[in-house]
Amino acid sequence: PNATPSVSLGLPGAWPEDFARTRADLDALLVLSHLQGIRPLDLHALAWREGSASSCLRAILSGEKGSSLDRRGASTVEPRAVREALARVGARLAAPGTDEYPDGLLALADPPACLFVRGRRAVPWPEAVAVVGARNCTAYGRETALAIGAGLARAGVVVVSGAARGIDAAAHRGALRAGGRTTAVLGSGIDVLYPYRNRRLLEEIAGTAPLFSEYPPGVPPHGRRFPARNRIVAALSRVAVVVEGAPGSGSLLTVGFADQLSRHVMAVPGPVTGPLSAAPNALI
Repeated sequence: PNATPSVSLGLPGAWPEDFARTRADLDALLVLSHLQGIRPLDLHALAWREGSASSCLRAILSGEKGSSLDRRGASTVEPRAVREALARVGARLAAPGTDEYPDGLLALADPPACLFVRGRRAVPWPEAVAVVGARNCTAYGRETALAIGAGLARAGVVVVSGAARGIDAAAHRGALRAGGRTTAVLGSGIDVLYPYRNRRLLEEIAGTAPLFSEYPPGVPPHGRRFPARNRIVAALSRVAVVVEGAPGSGSLLTVGFADQLSRHVMAVPGPVTGPLSAAPNALI
């Protein structure tokens, strides 16, 4: 198809206009979301070559693109079964160009080809701030994240994080206690509320704003999926705030994505003797 490269529009992650226009394209997205051998970056490039999700899937099934594992996997996914699994947990598909696919994701070089969404709708996507930090946080860090989450919520800003224990969970809880909105991005399938100890928290979050995942139902949590999750956290937000983190902290991955996306980065200072002050103090 004759398509203008997305980069010329100032949106690295823009998708072709006809990428997900038909029911067949949406079914193809349900299949493509299951493939592990083709990276989002490669699928995005393939979309600009092929024009539609259906054409991308045909290129993979024919062996022209993707791996033999992708071809086998694609042939076993039944879109109707995926839709039924989504319906069981009250989730839905958000494709590029639809109102529940946040525009901020288009700033990514490797945007998700689709999102799975459950919980309350937030259309259009509002002002949002990411609050991230250490899982094994201190009492100081937890108290600070609670206060930041509450303050942002009272100002009408959505708090974005990953629902991990520690700073993430504290920021979510602060927003909820203030009667505000908060959203979480999962590193697992949209039906897998992980971490399991925060299941009730995630259910509360879904009552105020969407839960997002680029992974379809049934996908278990895995270490490699959390860095990918962090790029979505950064893209949904105008600002990323780091509250505690050791050197090499996972929160610095979110900072890296935020920096690439020209988002503002902020950090909460901590005592110079505290190991969890290393990341935020270095950023400052």
